[in-house]
Amino acid sequence: QFQEADADGSGEIDAEEACTLFAKLCAAGSSQAEVQKMASSLRNQMDSDRNGKISFEEYAFRFGRKLQMEVARRRREGLPLRPTPAAAP
Repeated sequence: QFQEADADGSGEIDAEEACTLFAKLCAAGSSQAEVQKMASSLRNQMDSDRNGKISFEEYAFRFGRKLQMEVARRRREGLPLRPTPAAAP
């Protein structure tokens, strides 16, 4: 997942890449503002060295736990584990 999120191959996930990654965890139909808010919040939690980017080590340490929590929440609430794509117009 990290390599997929690190679109530019820099070895770190920047703000734009983080938004793309975290958008996959947002509920279907989430607004761009909701996705950006979630991405910003998670990025701030994960960026332990405060350089504005998420390194692989930060990702592995923090995102693994966040993903497990999100999957557990979705199971408890009876939601699909992966958001379903919005219907095409």
